[in-house]
Amino acid sequence: MAITPFHARVSSSASNVQLASARAGRTRLHIHNDSTYALRVCEGASATSTDYTMYIPPGGVWEHPGPVYTGTINGIWAGVNGAAQIAEGI
Repeated sequence: MAITPFHARVSSSASNVQLASARAGRTRLHIHNDSTYALRVCEGASATSTDYTMYIPPGGVWEHPGPVYTGTINGIWAGVNGAAQIAEGI
């Protein structure tokens, strides 16, 4: 089974921003926080500084463990600098 890759760069934001749209066939999700500020990521709901699913430190990388969540992925940074590099596969 071949995997079709999707790549995106999402600029940092001090308010909630969508990192990845919902993809029913998502099998992989990889996020690199290419910022000097921490990134908080939330599955489904809007991410806030106190309500989030995972924390990615500056320069950190996170790969979603299986089974991979297929809904919308949102994020919020502690400050504005850099971006998130998103790689996902279906």
